[in-house]
Amino acid sequence: MSRNFVLTAAALLLIAAEANADVDLTGTWSGNDSGTYYIHQLGTVVWWYGEQTRTGPAWGNVAHGRFQDDRLILDWADVPKGQIMSSGELILTIDSPNHLTAVHRTGGFGGSVWIRR
Repeated sequence: MSRNFVLTAAALLLIAAEANADVDLTGTWSGNDSGTYYIHQLGTVVWWYGEQTRTGPAWGNVAHGRFQDDRLILDWADVPKGQIMSSGELILTIDSPNHLTAVHRTGGFGGSVWIRR
């Protein structure tokens, strides 16, 4: 591999990471698991609370993570507002400022697509 190729690839990864970190994901999102997610982004760090419904949900969860390369890496855990108690990791791609897609899910996480409301 040439030195120029390696430098170019590294520069592109840095640009992609900075571009995604510049996207502000803060807001209310709908998941394809019928959930509502409230996301707050602080620079490259993301926090969220998600729930199936506001009253008597089967599940509710929190997540915390940060941008890494061109993806968002999150650790998530259910909270006792719902009956399910799981946890795991999510890796999301930012398809656009209003669309997220999971490319990796552990712990039985149900959602895989989120759309900003």
